[in-house]
Amino acid sequence: MRAIELLAYWEGRLVTNRLMSWFGLSRQQASADIKRYNTLYNPHALIHDPSVKGYVPKASFQPVLTTAHINEYLNMLSGLVSESHALIAMPEPNLAAVQLPDRSVCPEVIREVLRACRNQSTLKMIYASMQNPQWHERMISPHTLVYTGFRWHVRAYCHQSKQFKDFLLSRIARTPVVVAIESV
Repeated sequence: MRAIELLAYWEGRLVTNRLMSWFGLSRQQASADIKRYNTLYNPHALIHDPSVKGYVPKASFQPVLTTAHINEYLNMLSGLVSESHALIAMPEPNLAAVQLPDRSVCPEVIREVLRACRNQSTLKMIYASMQNPQWHERMISPHTLVYTGFRWHVRAYCHQSKQFKDFLLSRIARTPVVVAIESV
């Protein structure tokens, strides 16, 4: 059920084929699981859309089973999470953890980057890098999302510098736009 919610939220659509391949489900079982989520957990949050051959979240969609944090979604995709989320009642007194700052990423940005990776598309985006902290336009052809242990990046061919680079997802200003490669 958590996978249904995260896929719908971050990808903006949910198709039964994805659940079938991930969990080894039949189409009927995948459809039944979506219906169960849509009935028991988040009533009427997903709408069947024939144009995408699947379900899309309503504009008012709010996650109820997950935090819908970008790391939760990307960790699920990469298989970095386990199902055990144990709570330690008495933490060790001689342990400390440094919390990294939360770098928020818009779902619309992730949706377009993932779509471009899958479709081998080129994106026009507004980006601020460490070397150039002012917002500026970039044309990239993304192919992989990469987790460094601290942050998520998209590995992409940069058409301006004519080389492959890593672009931090949280530094993309707004939803990227797919462009034809000829216009680059």
